[in-house]
This record gives sequence, C-alpha cells and structure tokens, in this order.
Amino acid sequence: MIKEGIEILNTAFTRAVGDGKYIVLYLISLLFLFIYLKEKEKKTALLTYSIVSIIILFNPISAYFIGKIINQGSNVYWRTFWTIPIGFSIAYMFTEIVFMQKNKYKKIIVAISSIVIIIFSGTIIYQKTVFQKVNNLYKIPDDELLAINIILEEAKNAGIDNPKVLVPPELVAYVRQIDSKILMDYFRNPTGGYGFHPILNSIFEKNHDEAIKSMIKNNFNYLIWQKNIFDNNTYLKLVNSTANYNIYEIITE
Repeated sequence: MIKEGIEILNTAFTRAVGDGKYIVLYLISLLFLFIYLKEKEKKTALLTYSIVSIIILFNPISAYFIGKIINQGSNVYWRTFWTIPIGFSIAYMFTEIVFMQKNKYKKIIVAISSIVIIIFSGTIIYQKTVFQKVNNLYKIPDDELLAINIILEEAKNAGIDNPKVLVPPELVAYVRQIDSKILMDYFRNPTGGYGFHPILNSIFEKNHDEAIKSMIKNNFNYLIWQKNIFDNNTYLKLVNSTANYNIYEIITE
C-alpha cells in the first residue's frame, strides 16, 4: 500500500512540479507569510490550509486511497495538487512586498521585478509543440478537419445518417467536436489512452486483417488512419486522402 502510494506520488510530483521553480517560490511565500503577515485570520487561513493540504496530498497512504477512489491514480493524482494554493500564496507574497515599500518608485520597481521573477520561473505555453496555427472556426488542425469532413460528405452521398467510423485516438476529440452524428465504438478513457479497445489493439500490433474483420463484424462504415499503415485489402476501398490520412470505405459484401 505505502509502496504504491509512493509510486503515485512520484509520478504526480514529476508531472505537476516541472523544474521546481514555482515550488521554491511557494515555500518561500509560506515562510514570508508566516514571518511578515500580521493579520491572524489571513495567516491562519493561508498557512493552515496549505499545511493541511500538503500533509494529506503528499502522504503515500492518502495517495493510495485517493488514487483508488478516482481510479487510474498514478495518471490523474497530480490534479489534486491544484487544490494547493500555490499561485495564490505566491501572488499574495509579492503583493505584500510591493505594499511594504514606502516610496512609489520602489513599489513600481518591486512590482516589475516580481512580474519578471514569476515569468522566468515558468515556461511559456504558447509554443509550436503545444499550439499550431489553424484556418478554421473549430480551431482544430486543418488536416484532421478535412478528413472528418470527407467522411461526412461520403456518408451523406451514401445516404448514411450516422456513419460508424474508426479513427486514431488523437482524432477522437476532434470527431466529437465536429459532428455528434458520427458514431464511434469506444468511449473516452480518463487516462487518454485507447489501447484497451480490441480493434485498436489489433492495429497497434499490426494484425490488420483481424482488425478489418472486427470492423466488418461491428458494422463500421469508414476508417480514417495514417497513411502507409494499411496495405491493399479487398474490404477497404480508398475513397480519399489528406496530407496525413487515408479515408477508407469498409466493404461488407
């Protein structure tokens, strides 16, 4: 139990803390508030809540039981750290430091310095690895949108109101966002992984013939998948392509 709790904490801490700069600022803010904050009620509220949260959430026994309750604890336990007032405490510390200055110019200098410290303690999220420029109102990658729209057009021409489609895991959220009429055979896994699905398992294991048989058996109409994965098959008809995906009609007869 304790060993599992420690493993959950290690995984969660690694995901939540990053390079640790904000944790250092947080600990400094707690020490600062303990020494300099005069209002007893504020000090009690900030420090007591922080200390109790840390004791509970960083306890391997608590981590074990909370992980069991929320399921897939090692993957999502790090989100419990959001309840710790890290950002609030850091902001409160810097605000107090600013107001401790008597001279208005010192206040400006300290305020700017605080902002700079906060900025350089984190990592800018507006990077190409996280965001990409798109040219559609859905704000999803253009190539993925094109693939989904091709499916919708093909289904419309074939008179299929609710096409059943198999797509790679990374397209699942986009499909749901575009049109709820498209049916998919698997639900959203809280961990973000779809490897538990038997058809996907067959594809990932390169057992494509078995995957196609399962798609036919489960009444799939179309398949969207990355290029150069599926070889020519009697039961797959290539109807269109995008830059990254092939769109197949599944032949059942």
